[in-house]
Amino acid sequence: MQKIPNNVYNQFQLVAKQVLTDLKRKGHVVPIPGPNGSLKFEKFTVVKNSKGLYTVCGKNVTYFEDINLPQTAAIIANNLALGKILDISIVNLDRDYGYRLFEEELYQKAINRPKNSLDQFIMYDTRKRIARARKQAIKDRIMTSFKKLTNIV
Repeated sequence: MQKIPNNVYNQFQLVAKQVLTDLKRKGHVVPIPGPNGSLKFEKFTVVKNSKGLYTVCGKNVTYFEDINLPQTAAIIANNLALGKILDISIVNLDRDYGYRLFEEELYQKAINRPKNSLDQFIMYDTRKRIARARKQAIKDRIMTSFKKLTNIV
């Protein structure tokens, strides 16, 4: 195998740095996958904890804990890496998503109770469907923000 000349390597390195700078100017930080399934956005890391939720942390500092969706964690880490002021509405949407998810699971357990009357079953089923629809609407709003982030063009 032939060795790459230094000038070619230096030119390639210069182009790579220029591409990363252009992406950052457009509002994108390229994430680097970590060994334990984490993602690193420059000096901010997204990690999945033991409860199945996500944490955005830096060096010896935790910025956000218990994030429900990985897309929300990626948006937060990307904005922090760009030095942007964090839009707290995305965090509130994620918390509302978690609440609706809990509500849906709660009504599902209530439906599965053996002593439900038909009226109770219909009420719990209706509330579960409403919670699911709200949860999906919130997730769609978060995914719209995430798609804007991943759309490089």
